[in-house]
Amino acid sequence: MRRSISRSMTQAMNGLAEAVRHMWRPGAVLVIASLASVATGMVPMLGGAANVPGAAALAQADGQAGAAPTAGAADAASAGTDAQTTAPSAIIPRSGTVFRVPIEGVIELGLAPFVERSLREAAAAGASVVILDIDTPGGRVDAAERIADAISDSEIPVYAYVNRRAFSAGALISLAANGIYMRPGSTIGAATPVTGDGATAPEKIVSAMRSTMRSLAEARGLDPAIAEAMVDETIEVPGVIEAGRLLTLTTEEAVAVGYATQVPDWNALMLALGTDGNPVTEQTVNWAERVVRFLSHPLVSPFLLSLGFLGLLIEVRTPGIGVGGIAGGLALAMFFGSHYII
Repeated sequence: MRRSISRSMTQAMNGLAEAVRHMWRPGAVLVIASLASVATGMVPMLGGAANVPGAAALAQADGQAGAAPTAGAADAASAGTDAQTTAPSAIIPRSGTVFRVPIEGVIELGLAPFVERSLREAAAAGASVVILDIDTPGGRVDAAERIADAISDSEIPVYAYVNRRAFSAGALISLAANGIYMRPGSTIGAATPVTGDGATAPEKIVSAMRSTMRSLAEARGLDPAIAEAMVDETIEVPGVIEAGRLLTLTTEEAVAVGYATQVPDWNALMLALGTDGNPVTEQTVNWAERVVRFLSHPLVSPFLLSLGFLGLLIEVRTPGIGVGGIAGGLALAMFFGSHYII
């Protein structure tokens, strides 16, 4: 579906560009493309999710950015895995419904309202716990911070279940939860903020993200240096990661440093949380949230901005109100105002 949408939007842009070429000098299209590139690059992303085509490639890019910890951490992980595979033995049974909230794909502005709504509904229903089922390559910083704030303010205990990967923004969201559980073969980390073109964000943004991760780790009683090392490659954590390498933890390594508890599967997680046998409510996005997720997706929003500029520029060069102006106005409205739908 994404490929067909991208192909259609590309054809539309090519048609508009051809019309502009006949009215203007060739440099005008390059100017528009530059403006679109600059505007989309203003919003920092976590883990380069803005410029990699597809979730699988996004995850691969984040995995390349995050280096494996040193041998000391691997040895410690091997020694401590068996002792920390499941939750502590003193399991307190909980009554009430379990809310399962999926955090899948790229994190954008449509996902944050979905999580906020899910937490409100869980509180209203008197749920026992909320479990965030996380499998994400990263996404927008502002959306991730909004989700983290909602988790911190939640009346219901919120737990992160890393179901494969929690890169970038997913790591930030996981740290905001009351506890992190990881299935075997999962990874967490690589949370350096990047710009729209994939370059590392300015130090001001990196510093803010580093402090945010540190604050979340301190609030949960975790080693804050490890959280900072996921953001800043210049930070060294003795026995875990050396300076110059970005930290990404496997399940065993996260268990060894006290960041996570390993569970084999969903049923084991329910048992560890004391909710085994409790009813589970599967949360799903509604139509408005789905629309916003699509329009704010990193593969779609740049096309909307480019179409908007091209449409308005064509309108300026043609008399009256034409299709170019209407199309351009709608595209810009969807780019700048889609998140106001919800």
